[in-house]
Amino acid sequence: MSNSFPRIRLLAVSISVSLVSLTSLQIFATNQTVASKPAANDRSFRQACKIVDSREGVPPDQLEISIGQFLKRHSVAEIDRIEKELGNSKRPHLGGLLANLQIRKAISGETSKHWDLKKSSMIFPELLSEIHRLESDIRKATFAQDHPSIPNQWEGYEDLFWEIHVVRNRLKHMVQVASLCIDQQENLLEKTRPADIKPLNHFRRDAIKFDYRAARNRLVKADIRLGEREIEYRIYRIEDSAQLLATEKEKKRRLLAGFALKKDHMVIEKFFDETRPEKIANKDLAEPAVRQAANKSFRDGLKSGQAEIEKGTQLMAALHWWLRGRYGRSSEALGLLKPKAAMINPQMMFGLFMPRKIEAAVMPGQSTKPNPEVERRHFYNWAVEYRPVFVEKSMFSSLAIDEDTGQKLAEHLDRFY
Repeated sequence: MSNSFPRIRLLAVSISVSLVSLTSLQIFATNQTVASKPAANDRSFRQACKIVDSREGVPPDQLEISIGQFLKRHSVAEIDRIEKELGNSKRPHLGGLLANLQIRKAISGETSKHWDLKKSSMIFPELLSEIHRLESDIRKATFAQDHPSIPNQWEGYEDLFWEIHVVRNRLKHMVQVASLCIDQQENLLEKTRPADIKPLNHFRRDAIKFDYRAARNRLVKADIRLGEREIEYRIYRIEDSAQLLATEKEKKRRLLAGFALKKDHMVIEKFFDETRPEKIANKDLAEPAVRQAANKSFRDGLKSGQAEIEKGTQLMAALHWWLRGRYGRSSEALGLLKPKAAMINPQMMFGLFMPRKIEAAVMPGQSTKPNPEVERRHFYNWAVEYRPVFVEKSMFSSLAIDEDTGQKLAEHLDRFY
């Protein structure tokens, strides 16, 4: 480093998230008063299997209704036993399906009806488990530790930023989930007698009474600190990019360095413009000399690679949108359709699921292994006009019933749906 601020100081503060209670979520412990029944001869278990096994072809709202009706017909003790049997048969739990539906609603900004006690006892443990899993992942992440290492190679920064991006997305989603839990918990405890909660096993009771407000505060603080850690790494990369533009001859690396230089400068400036120094947790990062050094690196890079900055930015913008179109999947109809919430939430219209690793396509005729579908998504999903796509209704599609499964199929899916 030549710009006067030591790297070890910027990376000195760990991003700690404390784990509290529920070190092992044995959510589905069966009450001793309920005798175990053979799963194969259990009508209730078969009904639960039917709900779980048909979940892919059922609209989310209908799936939630089906699970809710099933819960009304069974006691919590019976549900515990059925959930345990579902786990033994390698199937998802009903509580897990309900929790996933609530997570989707929280992320998309949809409002959820208040849960009754039985539904709460199913959902809260699952959501709490997700919160704890995220907290555990953050504690293990190398970039969140005291004095984390800096990539040895300039190209290593991109993987690092992607990992931080993924974790911060998860944090933002879990903050929304924690807010949902706070609202549901307040409503439940206001309307439910303690005597009604007492018969639940202690894992369900603990999840219902858990301090979700404190958990949300921890997640918010972790996101803020992780945002600072990203800025710290970008400050290092902007200097390395300037040095690379001054010395590197290879065209590919110069283009990537030009893009990184401009991108990092924009992100760094936006951070310092929007964040007051007293709000920055790492006080070394708040020192004026840090921003000045980053700006000097940017000016040095401009002198050495003006052409590469412009061309690199255009290239990466084009690649970004190409990759979204090639590999991006939405949440509905085999990844082809946006969720219903996208009609009222612009953020949901933009979001896509992207593969962490892009697999290389297998050339037809050169291998007995099939091509990864993700590599041929447009061919399989758009080139074939009559490929069946599960839909609830569509103004562009005529519906037919599959003779084998009884599920609704779209005989025709308009290309521009």
